[in-house]
Amino acid sequence: MNFKKLFTTVFVIFLLAGCSSLSEIEAKNLAENFINEHLLSGGFTASVLEIKSESGFWKIKIQLSDGREVDSLMSKDGKIFVPEAIYIEEVQAEAEKQKLAAEAAQTELLASLEKSDRPTVELFVMSHCPFGTQAEKAILPAIEALGDSVDFQLKFVNYAMHGETEVLEQLQQFAISEKYPEKLITYLKKFLEAGDSAAALAAVDLEIEDLADTIAATDAEFEITKNLEDEASWVSGRFPQFLIHEAENEKYDVRGSPALAVNGKIIEAARTPAAMLEAICMAFENPAEACSLELSTATPSSGFGFEGEGSGEGSCS
Repeated sequence: MNFKKLFTTVFVIFLLAGCSSLSEIEAKNLAENFINEHLLSGGFTASVLEIKSESGFWKIKIQLSDGREVDSLMSKDGKIFVPEAIYIEEVQAEAEKQKLAAEAAQTELLASLEKSDRPTVELFVMSHCPFGTQAEKAILPAIEALGDSVDFQLKFVNYAMHGETEVLEQLQQFAISEKYPEKLITYLKKFLEAGDSAAALAAVDLEIEDLADTIAATDAEFEITKNLEDEASWVSGRFPQFLIHEAENEKYDVRGSPALAVNGKIIEAARTPAAMLEAICMAFENPAEACSLELSTATPSSGFGFEGEGSGEGSCS
């Protein structure tokens, strides 16, 4: 029997009549009897190995008959029994330890990036994934600052979770990146305001007819419409395949939106313009002048719109 699962709340209230403050031996006997009579079953038993006063409670080390040990607490008057003590300082220390370890691992990863004169930056998204749009809003200021000193490539996850609208939008964005690459950033900035594709096209002085030939050729090559209409081919029976960047998805084992690769390696940069710039600049052989810029350390909101801030976590997968 799992001792932890015996309790549905952190505190088990055990009321005793006429008890003010227990002695050590009284507390030991009470705890041992209470656990064996009320909390254990299936042949399990418990014994108190150690008891001592701590932080206004009796701290009780309990050994179960299967050999496990559990630290419990009981109020000095014997009215409140806490089956498994949670020590705040220990939890906080462990969280800080994990945070520092993650930061160290990230620093090591960034330092290990292959260096080049013109780093390649590949951002994988779903066009209507709120976390993908968040990553785009975070990285675009860095990409604009770096300009032609980096090779920025917007790529798409190999399935679409947001229906036909997303499939068609991604097809259109890909066509822009192929035929009018100099217009892509401006298009994206406008599109990210409200998800308005028509307004974004107008912002870059394009009409859908300007992209028709590229869209048609891409659709034929990667069977975009065919996969959209063939529900039997959908991932998990729910999401149409979107295979323009299938090879890159396989190469990096992309599992969802967003995913960021710099010089051929997936990295986990914080979703702020400053963090994106720092991560990309770690891949320069000789850092670009823009690497010294101080960009925003605020995390953009998820979804469309540039108002507010977000948590910087979450993905569509």
